Amino acid sequence: MELSRMHYKQLIQKKENFTGNIRILFANEEKYIAAIINLLKTTHAHIYIYDIEDASELIRSYDLDIQLLRRIHFKLNDNLRDLFYSCSQDLEKDSTSILVKGNISTTRFKKFLTQAFGNASQSFNHIACFDLPQYYKTLVLSDVVYQRFPEYKTKINTIFNLKRFAQSMEYDHFNIGILSSVNQPFVKISSSIDAAKLKEHFAKMNERFITVDGPITLDNAIDKNIAIQKNEMSEVAGEVDALLVPDIDVGNAIYKSFTLIGHAQVASILLGAAIPISYTSRSDQLQTIIDSIHLAISLS
Repeated sequence: MELSRMHYKQLIQKKENFTGNIRILFANEEKYIAAIINLLKTTHAHIYIYDIEDASELIRSYDLDIQLLRRIHFKLNDNLRDLFYSCSQDLEKDSTSILVKGNISTTRFKKFLTQAFGNASQSFNHIACFDLPQYYKTLVLSDVVYQRFPEYKTKINTIFNLKRFAQSMEYDHFNIGILSSVNQPFVKISSSIDAAKLKEHFAKMNERFITVDGPITLDNAIDKNIAIQKNEMSEVAGEVDALLVPDIDVGNAIYKSFTLIGHAQVASILLGAAIPISYTSRSDQLQTIIDSIHLAISLS
Protein backbone atom coordinates (compact mmCIF):
# COMPACT_ATOMS: atom_id res chain seq x y z
CA MET A 1 0.00 0.00 0.00
CA GLU A 2 1.30 3.47 -0.90
CA LEU A 3 1.33 6.28 1.63
CA SER A 4 -0.73 9.35 0.79
CA ARG A 5 -1.16 12.73 2.39
CA MET A 6 -3.37 15.70 1.61
CA HIS A 7 -3.82 18.53 4.08
CA TYR A 8 -7.11 20.35 4.49
CA LYS A 9 -5.69 23.75 3.57
CA GLN A 10 -4.52 22.33 0.25
CA LEU A 11 -8.10 21.37 -0.62
CA ILE A 12 -9.67 24.73 0.19
CA GLN A 13 -6.92 27.11 -0.87
CA LYS A 14 -8.38 30.25 -2.35
CA LYS A 15 -8.02 30.86 -6.07
CA GLU A 16 -7.82 34.62 -6.50
CA ASN A 17 -7.78 34.34 -10.30
CA PHE A 18 -11.07 32.42 -10.41
CA THR A 19 -13.44 34.23 -12.78
CA GLY A 20 -16.33 31.78 -13.12
CA ASN A 21 -20.05 32.07 -12.41
CA ILE A 22 -21.39 30.82 -9.08
CA ARG A 23 -25.12 30.12 -8.74
CA ILE A 24 -26.58 30.10 -5.22
CA LEU A 25 -30.04 28.82 -4.34
CA PHE A 26 -31.35 30.96 -1.46
CA ALA A 27 -29.01 33.40 0.28
CA ASN A 28 -31.59 35.11 2.49
CA GLU A 29 -29.64 34.78 5.73
CA GLU A 30 -26.71 36.78 7.02
CA LYS A 31 -24.13 33.98 7.03
CA TYR A 32 -24.77 33.24 3.35
CA ILE A 33 -24.43 36.93 2.54
CA ALA A 34 -21.17 36.97 4.50
CA ALA A 35 -19.97 34.00 2.44
CA ILE A 36 -20.84 35.88 -0.76
CA ILE A 37 -18.86 38.90 0.45
CA ASN A 38 -15.90 36.61 1.10
CA LEU A 39 -16.14 35.25 -2.45
CA LEU A 40 -16.30 38.73 -3.95
CA LYS A 41 -13.17 39.75 -2.06
CA THR A 42 -11.13 36.56 -2.62
CA THR A 43 -12.04 35.75 -6.24
CA HIS A 44 -13.16 37.49 -9.43
CA ALA A 45 -16.33 35.40 -9.66
CA HIS A 46 -19.79 36.62 -10.59
CA ILE A 47 -22.45 35.56 -8.07
CA TYR A 48 -26.02 34.73 -9.19
CA ILE A 49 -28.51 34.58 -6.33
CA TYR A 50 -31.78 32.67 -6.87
CA ASP A 51 -34.34 33.57 -4.24
CA ILE A 52 -37.91 34.49 -3.43
CA GLU A 53 -36.80 37.20 -1.01
CA ASP A 54 -34.76 40.21 -2.12
CA ALA A 55 -31.51 40.33 -0.14
CA SER A 56 -30.12 43.41 -1.92
CA GLU A 57 -30.65 45.72 1.07
CA LEU A 58 -28.83 43.30 3.36
CA ILE A 59 -25.91 43.19 0.93
CA ARG A 60 -25.79 46.98 0.63
CA SER A 61 -25.51 47.22 4.42
CA TYR A 62 -21.95 45.91 4.05
CA ASP A 63 -21.01 49.13 2.25
CA LEU A 64 -19.21 47.34 -0.56
CA ASP A 65 -17.24 48.95 -3.34
CA ILE A 66 -19.34 49.49 -6.46
CA GLN A 67 -17.04 47.19 -8.47
CA LEU A 68 -17.86 44.31 -6.13
CA LEU A 69 -21.58 45.03 -6.23
CA ARG A 70 -21.54 44.79 -10.01
CA ARG A 71 -20.59 41.12 -9.71
CA ILE A 72 -23.78 40.25 -7.82
CA HIS A 73 -26.83 39.35 -9.90
CA PHE A 74 -30.30 38.66 -8.49
CA LYS A 75 -32.68 36.11 -10.02
CA LEU A 76 -35.93 36.62 -8.11
CA ASN A 77 -39.17 34.68 -8.52
CA ASP A 78 -42.52 34.73 -6.73
CA ASN A 79 -42.71 30.96 -6.19
CA LEU A 80 -40.49 27.94 -5.75
CA ARG A 81 -41.53 26.20 -8.96
CA ASP A 82 -40.57 29.12 -11.18
CA LEU A 83 -37.38 29.69 -9.21
CA PHE A 84 -36.30 26.07 -9.69
CA TYR A 85 -37.12 26.25 -13.39
CA SER A 86 -35.11 29.47 -13.83
CA CYS A 87 -32.05 28.07 -12.08
CA SER A 88 -32.22 24.69 -13.84
CA GLN A 89 -32.42 26.44 -17.21
CA ASP A 90 -29.38 28.56 -16.38
CA LEU A 91 -27.45 25.47 -15.27
CA GLU A 92 -27.83 24.05 -18.77
CA LYS A 93 -25.67 26.89 -20.04
CA ASP A 94 -21.92 26.31 -20.23
CA SER A 95 -21.29 29.45 -18.18
CA THR A 96 -21.92 27.85 -14.76
CA SER A 97 -18.82 26.96 -12.74
CA ILE A 98 -20.35 25.77 -9.46
CA LEU A 99 -23.73 25.47 -7.74
CA VAL A 100 -24.21 26.32 -4.06
CA LYS A 101 -26.89 24.99 -1.72
CA GLY A 102 -27.89 27.97 0.37
CA ASN A 103 -30.63 28.46 2.94
CA ILE A 104 -32.84 25.65 1.63
CA SER A 105 -33.81 22.31 3.16
CA THR A 106 -32.15 19.11 1.99
CA THR A 107 -35.50 17.71 0.85
CA ARG A 108 -36.25 20.71 -1.36
CA PHE A 109 -32.71 20.89 -2.71
CA LYS A 110 -32.76 17.21 -3.67
CA LYS A 111 -36.05 17.86 -5.48
CA PHE A 112 -34.37 20.70 -7.36
CA LEU A 113 -31.40 18.49 -8.28
CA THR A 114 -33.78 15.87 -9.70
CA GLN A 115 -35.41 18.57 -11.81
CA ALA A 116 -32.11 20.06 -12.96
CA PHE A 117 -30.09 16.88 -13.58
CA GLY A 118 -32.76 14.19 -14.05
CA ASN A 119 -31.88 10.55 -13.39
CA ALA A 120 -28.19 11.43 -13.18
CA SER A 121 -28.86 12.88 -9.71
CA GLN A 122 -29.40 9.35 -8.40
CA SER A 123 -25.68 8.66 -8.81
CA PHE A 124 -24.55 11.72 -6.84
CA ASN A 125 -22.95 11.34 -3.43
CA HIS A 126 -22.04 13.75 -0.67
CA ILE A 127 -18.58 14.01 0.83
CA ALA A 128 -17.43 15.85 3.94
CA CYS A 129 -13.71 16.66 4.13
CA PHE A 130 -12.52 17.02 7.73
CA ASP A 131 -9.54 18.67 9.33
CA LEU A 132 -9.34 16.62 12.53
CA PRO A 133 -6.97 17.83 15.28
CA GLN A 134 -5.81 14.25 16.02
CA TYR A 135 -5.40 13.03 12.44
CA TYR A 136 -2.42 13.91 10.31
CA LYS A 137 -4.24 14.51 7.03
CA THR A 138 -7.68 15.25 5.60
CA LEU A 139 -10.32 12.60 6.30
CA VAL A 140 -13.14 12.33 3.75
CA LEU A 141 -16.49 10.88 4.85
CA SER A 142 -19.25 9.66 2.51
CA ASP A 143 -22.23 9.68 2.62
CA VAL A 144 -23.71 11.66 5.49
CA VAL A 145 -26.77 13.23 3.86
CA TYR A 146 -27.52 12.35 0.22
CA GLN A 147 -27.46 8.57 -0.26
CA ARG A 148 -29.46 7.45 2.76
CA PHE A 149 -29.32 3.65 2.63
CA PRO A 150 -27.13 2.89 -0.40
CA GLU A 151 -27.26 -0.49 -2.08
CA TYR A 152 -24.12 -2.37 -3.07
CA LYS A 153 -24.09 -0.98 -6.64
CA THR A 154 -24.51 2.55 -5.31
CA LYS A 155 -21.47 2.05 -3.08
CA ILE A 156 -19.41 1.00 -6.11
CA ASN A 157 -20.46 4.21 -7.87
CA THR A 158 -19.56 6.24 -4.78
CA ILE A 159 -16.06 4.75 -4.78
CA PHE A 160 -15.59 5.72 -8.42
CA ASN A 161 -16.82 9.25 -7.59
CA LEU A 162 -14.27 9.37 -4.77
CA LYS A 163 -11.55 8.23 -7.15
CA ARG A 164 -12.38 10.99 -9.64
CA PHE A 165 -12.43 13.53 -6.81
CA ALA A 166 -8.99 12.42 -5.59
CA GLN A 167 -7.54 12.54 -9.10
CA SER A 168 -8.94 16.04 -9.64
CA MET A 169 -7.41 17.19 -6.36
CA GLU A 170 -4.06 15.64 -7.42
CA TYR A 171 -3.68 13.06 -4.70
CA ASP A 172 -0.74 10.72 -5.28
CA HIS A 173 -2.77 7.77 -3.99
CA PHE A 174 -6.15 7.40 -2.28
CA ASN A 175 -6.99 4.92 0.48
CA ILE A 176 -10.65 4.07 1.05
CA GLY A 177 -11.85 2.20 4.13
CA ILE A 178 -15.29 0.57 4.10
CA LEU A 179 -16.63 1.25 7.57
CA SER A 180 -18.34 -1.33 9.74
CA SER A 181 -18.64 -2.23 13.42
CA VAL A 182 -16.30 -5.21 12.89
CA ASN A 183 -13.05 -5.91 11.07
CA GLN A 184 -14.07 -9.26 9.61
CA PRO A 185 -17.17 -10.16 7.56
CA PHE A 186 -20.06 -11.56 9.60
CA VAL A 187 -23.23 -12.84 7.96
CA LYS A 188 -25.49 -11.07 10.46
CA ILE A 189 -23.77 -7.69 9.93
CA SER A 190 -24.70 -6.61 6.41
CA SER A 191 -22.24 -3.68 6.32
CA SER A 192 -19.34 -6.10 6.85
CA ILE A 193 -20.52 -8.34 4.00
CA ASP A 194 -20.82 -5.41 1.61
CA ALA A 195 -17.38 -4.20 2.69
CA ALA A 196 -15.75 -7.55 1.97
CA LYS A 197 -17.44 -7.73 -1.44
CA LEU A 198 -16.30 -4.20 -2.30
CA LYS A 199 -12.74 -5.02 -1.30
CA GLU A 200 -12.77 -8.09 -3.53
CA HIS A 201 -14.42 -6.20 -6.41
CA PHE A 202 -11.72 -3.52 -6.56
CA ALA A 203 -8.90 -5.99 -5.90
CA LYS A 204 -9.93 -7.84 -9.06
CA MET A 205 -9.80 -4.58 -10.99
CA ASN A 206 -6.13 -4.21 -10.03
CA GLU A 207 -6.60 -0.52 -9.24
CA ARG A 208 -3.31 1.29 -8.70
CA PHE A 209 -4.53 4.74 -7.78
CA ILE A 210 -6.92 3.65 -5.03
CA THR A 211 -6.73 1.01 -2.32
CA VAL A 212 -10.10 -0.24 -1.05
CA ASP A 213 -10.21 -2.28 2.14
CA GLY A 214 -12.86 -3.40 4.59
CA PRO A 215 -14.65 -4.08 6.72
CA ILE A 216 -12.78 -1.77 9.07
CA THR A 217 -13.78 -0.07 12.30
CA LEU A 218 -13.31 3.64 12.88
CA ASP A 219 -10.53 3.24 15.45
CA ASN A 220 -8.50 0.89 13.23
CA ALA A 221 -9.04 3.17 10.23
CA ILE A 222 -7.45 6.23 11.80
CA ASP A 223 -4.97 4.69 14.27
CA LYS A 224 -2.55 2.00 13.08
CA ASN A 225 -1.32 1.33 16.64
CA ILE A 226 -4.81 0.25 17.70
CA ALA A 227 -4.99 -2.13 14.74
CA ILE A 228 -1.62 -3.60 15.70
CA GLN A 229 -2.68 -4.02 19.33
CA LYS A 230 -5.83 -5.84 18.23
CA ASN A 231 -3.89 -7.90 15.70
CA GLU A 232 -6.43 -6.75 13.10
CA MET A 233 -4.22 -5.13 10.49
CA SER A 234 -5.66 -3.71 7.29
CA GLU A 235 -3.98 -2.34 4.18
CA VAL A 236 -5.33 1.09 5.05
CA ALA A 237 -5.15 1.02 8.87
CA GLY A 238 -4.09 4.44 10.13
CA GLU A 239 -3.77 5.67 6.55
CA VAL A 240 -7.32 6.15 5.27
CA ASP A 241 -8.09 9.15 3.09
CA ALA A 242 -11.79 8.35 2.92
CA LEU A 243 -14.32 6.33 4.88
CA LEU A 244 -17.40 4.95 3.16
CA VAL A 245 -20.15 4.65 5.79
CA PRO A 246 -22.88 1.99 5.56
CA ASP A 247 -25.82 4.41 5.81
CA ILE A 248 -26.91 7.95 6.66
CA ASP A 249 -27.48 7.13 10.34
CA VAL A 250 -23.83 6.23 10.84
CA GLY A 251 -22.55 9.03 8.62
CA ASN A 252 -24.67 11.74 10.23
CA ALA A 253 -23.64 10.66 13.74
CA ILE A 254 -19.94 10.70 12.84
CA TYR A 255 -20.27 14.06 11.08
CA LYS A 256 -21.87 15.70 14.11
CA SER A 257 -19.43 14.05 16.51
CA PHE A 258 -16.46 15.36 14.52
CA THR A 259 -17.82 18.91 14.25
CA LEU A 260 -19.67 19.43 17.55
CA ILE A 261 -17.48 17.41 19.90
CA GLY A 262 -14.20 17.18 18.01
CA HIS A 263 -14.38 20.80 16.74
CA ALA A 264 -13.18 19.72 13.30
CA GLN A 265 -13.20 22.06 10.34
CA VAL A 266 -15.17 20.65 7.43
CA ALA A 267 -15.92 21.35 3.77
CA SER A 268 -18.80 19.53 2.08
CA ILE A 269 -19.64 19.03 -1.58
CA LEU A 270 -21.68 16.80 -3.85
CA LEU A 271 -19.90 14.57 -6.36
CA GLY A 272 -21.15 13.08 -9.61
CA ALA A 273 -22.70 16.12 -11.29
CA ALA A 274 -21.37 17.89 -14.37
CA ILE A 275 -20.36 20.78 -12.10
CA PRO A 276 -19.16 20.84 -8.47
CA ILE A 277 -21.92 21.47 -5.93
CA SER A 278 -21.25 23.04 -2.55
CA TYR A 279 -23.60 21.19 -0.20
CA THR A 280 -23.82 22.31 3.44
CA SER A 281 -26.40 22.08 6.19
CA ARG A 282 -28.37 25.17 7.20
CA SER A 283 -26.97 24.64 10.72
CA ASP A 284 -23.35 24.73 9.54
CA GLN A 285 -21.07 27.57 10.56
CA LEU A 286 -20.04 30.39 8.22
CA GLN A 287 -16.50 29.01 7.87
CA THR A 288 -17.88 25.65 6.71
CA ILE A 289 -19.94 27.39 4.02
CA ILE A 290 -16.90 29.38 2.85
CA ASP A 291 -14.60 26.34 2.87
CA SER A 292 -17.15 24.23 0.98
CA ILE A 293 -17.50 26.81 -1.77
CA HIS A 294 -13.73 27.12 -2.13
CA LEU A 295 -13.44 23.31 -2.31
CA ALA A 296 -16.03 23.32 -5.09
CA ILE A 297 -14.05 26.05 -6.88
CA SER A 298 -10.92 23.89 -6.65
CA LEU A 299 -12.80 21.14 -8.50
CA SER A 300 -14.23 23.41 -11.20
